[in-house]
Amino acid sequence: MRSLASTQISPRAQTAVVVGAVDGLENLDLRGYRSVLWFTRDSASSVARFNLGPGETLIEPVNTLDATRTHASIDNLIRRDALHLPSLFVTDEVLEPDAEPFAPVIDALLAQFESHQRARTTRQEDGFLWQSHLLENFSAYARRRVPDTWAGALQGLPAYICGAGPSLDASLPSLKIFAKEGVIFAADSALKALAHVGVTADFAVTVDARKLPEKCLAPGHASAGRVILAGISPSSWQYSVAERKLHFLSGRQLSEDGLHRMGIRKTAIGVEENCGITALALALHLGCGPIYLFGMDHAVDSKRPNRWHQRHADPSLELKTPLNSNRPLPKVPGNYQDEIATPLFREWRALDARCAALPAGTLFNVTDRGARLSNTTLVHPEVFAPLEGGGAKEPRLDALDSPDAFDEVTWADARTALHVIAERATGILLEARQELAAGNHLGAADRLATMFREKEFSLLFGNFSLKLMPHLVRPERVDAEAWTQLIAECEMLVERARELR
Repeated sequence: MRSLASTQISPRAQTAVVVGAVDGLENLDLRGYRSVLWFTRDSASSVARFNLGPGETLIEPVNTLDATRTHASIDNLIRRDALHLPSLFVTDEVLEPDAEPFAPVIDALLAQFESHQRARTTRQEDGFLWQSHLLENFSAYARRRVPDTWAGALQGLPAYICGAGPSLDASLPSLKIFAKEGVIFAADSALKALAHVGVTADFAVTVDARKLPEKCLAPGHASAGRVILAGISPSSWQYSVAERKLHFLSGRQLSEDGLHRMGIRKTAIGVEENCGITALALALHLGCGPIYLFGMDHAVDSKRPNRWHQRHADPSLELKTPLNSNRPLPKVPGNYQDEIATPLFREWRALDARCAALPAGTLFNVTDRGARLSNTTLVHPEVFAPLEGGGAKEPRLDALDSPDAFDEVTWADARTALHVIAERATGILLEARQELAAGNHLGAADRLATMFREKEFSLLFGNFSLKLMPHLVRPERVDAEAWTQLIAECEMLVERARELR
């Protein structure tokens, strides 16, 4: 008699994954699911046990697995239900001594589930925040984008990329000694640490929608020579830093794509996975080299395992990391130990891939702990000294401060277009509210759907649509309270567009 070794029920899910043989399994009834993906080495005849109609089950034989096909099958199933991850049923066959063929399936499922869940959670929690900030930043973004003339402008100057890992505390004294010999790029959460030793970054990079300036800037200390923002960065950065210091990088935002088509071109390089990798991309774009990494630990502190930031960082920056949960942290290769735990596995993997793709000898990792990065030369902070650079940095930095000529007419046309779109949206949202007040939330959803069928509204709502669209796909499964909130958020975004000047 078989049994279920593991069950993960996703409430209201329309899809399911089954791993392992089901012969003799009495307690598996999948009639409530529209689609099932089954990883098995059984004969296909067992599929009758699922009580599903023809074509509702996709069978993947584990004895002839192809990694690309496996990932595609899982991805396609997950995308069939935009609101819920599939339920997962794993039978006890995966616990048997000869169950090795199932191991890559389990790994792929965990990776895909985690990736989709993270993306969906982020869109639902931050989708409105992203678009709200973007609209508030539109005018400054149009006027203060990183100029094309920055490409290669600092050719040959060494760069210091400062993250906020715990090793930054140990490496700051060495960096301070040689600060004038390299161009300093600082992640937002490293700025307070630099200020503590009297060092001002040449470039500060902040691209997170929740990183407020008061969490990152040290009172009474100059923030940086230049502050690099994303369109989704909090608009309060505009009021915390002198306008002449502000520069925006384009991101993967639908609204920025719309502005690009209207003549407000996207920047030559864009926002990357986080501020540290974006700082590295900017240093490479400017032509800096060699590049020294400081505080890019991407791991818990091997000397104080209860933290992963340097000691001057705002502790609230750690609140949404796995470090504060009971889940075990993944392990990655360490610089001074075989393995080290990390709450930043995705970020480490992205940076590691970026490092691996660069020419050998480009990167030096100045640290006394942390996660190993491919294709980097490890340097202990006590022996750090930069290679001979390309001359004085200040004159070449000063030459950067002339932004590209701004076409006021093009921005005026774009702004007018947004005002017109906002007026149309106002009428549609009023109709949606009236439907909702009459108790017809499906009618309200239909009104919203009319907007999102038209391409022009992507300029106004942008990536917020990634939050709303899953609800429009199956509106009968969203309650009236949720629709009230979604409509209110649409109205607030319309108001942001009306305020553009």
